[in-house]
Amino acid sequence: MKIQLVFPDGGAKLSSTGVLPPLGIVHLATYLKNKFPLVNVEVFDGQVESENEILNQLDADIVGFSLTSANYLNAFRMAREVKKNGTKVVFGGPESLEKLREWIALPFVDAVIRKDGEKAFYEYVKAISENKNLNDIENLIFKNNENIVINKTPSRGNEQDLNDLPRLDLSFLDKYNEKYKENFEKHSYSKKGYTKFISMESQRGCAKTETLKGRCSFCARVDLGLRRLSPEHFWKRVEPLIDNDGKTMI
Repeated sequence: MKIQLVFPDGGAKLSSTGVLPPLGIVHLATYLKNKFPLVNVEVFDGQVESENEILNQLDADIVGFSLTSANYLNAFRMAREVKKNGTKVVFGGPESLEKLREWIALPFVDAVIRKDGEKAFYEYVKAISENKNLNDIENLIFKNNENIVINKTPSRGNEQDLNDLPRLDLSFLDKYNEKYKENFEKHSYSKKGYTKFISMESQRGCAKTETLKGRCSFCARVDLGLRRLSPEHFWKRVEPLIDNDGKTMI
């Protein structure tokens, strides 16, 4: 079985665009490969590879798109093309349930994953490969004929423990290393003497979202509360990222 994960270009250029990889789809790929070693998984970063180049390579059984408020229109366009080949199309992203309802209603989308995606996406792939029922997969929204099915989400305290996730496998992005390096050399951090610039996930959520009253006015987080890596797990994951011969910005 072949799975491809895409982060479409969002159009807007930030200081980190083309330098920092999209970690969300790498987390999905890492978890999936860890649980399902024989599956063929590919990752595509639309910030450093053109839409047409990516589309010409999309030939998987399931293609997942990571959507943001900046790139969703590009994701829609790519998904329409992919769906013409009969591919299963899955969307994910940090959006409200109302927005996800709109996505699943689109004719070229088969399933949507809300909140934590690692386990849900793995279970979806496994269920599709074994032709099994999708109703018990938490965080999944899918179509059953003409009906939209919204599965339950884990209760508070039972969400994904970040310490149980495998360490991020950045080798999925090896094909982009030269491009990331080239873009980094133009970055202000490089001019300040840093030799490596990398991002990592240390937490999900925010302490202010324990209650709705404490949120910042611009907050759009869909999860309540704060989950963190333990200090031990955090430093184990930082260690391999360090440039021992230079200066690393994480």
